[in-house]
Amino acid sequence: DEMLDFFKVLLQNKEAKFLFITKDNPSDILQAASKKNIPENKIIIRPSERENLPKMLSILDASIFFIIPSYSKKASSPTKQAELLGMGIPLICNANVGDTDYVVNTYHSGVVVDDFSEAAYLKVATGFDQLLQLDKQTIEAGAEDFYSLKKGVELYNEVYESLKP
Repeated sequence: DEMLDFFKVLLQNKEAKFLFITKDNPSDILQAASKKNIPENKIIIRPSERENLPKMLSILDASIFFIIPSYSKKASSPTKQAELLGMGIPLICNANVGDTDYVVNTYHSGVVVDDFSEAAYLKVATGFDQLLQLDKQTIEAGAEDFYSLKKGVELYNEVYESLKP
């Protein structure tokens, strides 16, 4: 719902289409968009199997995900964030969900929406062109630095070694 609210504000400032990659019922998404007066021709809904996801993601200029902050989400790290950044796709996400805002801000890989308000959405929507100018290679390098298995193993090993008597 919040993502559609953002998209409505974006449409007032930019020509755009919203691709939902989901196996959810398309009529639910279209009905929610209609309630917000978002034209149906601005919404694209496609299912995808995991192996086809990189191909589907490759057509995106940017990606958005909002996760409602909760106690359990404060310690989570959405897998989709690593996948998107690994492909060099800039993100729009919200704060206070695991390390999402830390990663986006540290690696200059997108924009963080501080709250789910029209003012916050407008701030991002009016700066959308700058978001699209973010360097794909820089985003990919940040994902490699933060999410790489090799680095993770090295960090775990450091902790393990520090615990040895």
